[in-house]
Amino acid sequence: MGRTLSSILAAIALSGLTACGQGQSAQEDRPWDTALAESGLAAAEASLMADTRSAETGFLLGSVRFLRAFEHILQVRYANDSGALEIIPGMRTELPPNPDGAFDPAFLETALTGALGHLEGASDALAPAQDGTFAVDIDLTKVWLDVNQDGARQDWEGLLSLLGQTGVIGGDAEGFEGVIRFDTADAEWLAA
Repeated sequence: MGRTLSSILAAIALSGLTACGQGQSAQEDRPWDTALAESGLAAAEASLMADTRSAETGFLLGSVRFLRAFEHILQVRYANDSGALEIIPGMRTELPPNPDGAFDPAFLETALTGALGHLEGASDALAPAQDGTFAVDIDLTKVWLDVNQDGARQDWEGLLSLLGQTGVIGGDAEGFEGVIRFDTADAEWLAA
């Protein structure tokens, strides 16, 4: 299926999907995609930080940090058990109720401030990707957002599941196995 970074990122933005600076290990020895599948975006970020910077790792790190911004918004929303606010990305995605949620009037500021920090980090990480040439395949079935911050993937936390329940990924996803090839043009798009 010929999806590009722009179509996936546009789908994420349209659906309003997003990572708290949770316990990143100082050193992550697993390959980034293994860390991602097993432990989430924070572990993938730590793994990529340990790699030599190249166009490919710059793109991957920038992409992970971009997704962490969305993850962070969803985490703050879930922690506050707040209702949908459709005007803000990440605030209209259906989430299960949080029995331990406690409303904090500053939740919106907390969500947006944290997300902006991740986006600034994404922008910094993308510089080598914009200056080099690369192509990398990413399996989106491995991408999940630790919304409830328990460190374990729940079925509803998968990126494709979150996109699918919003209706953004619908009939055209039939037969889509989750792998997309990204390249230098996608880095330019993400940086913009």
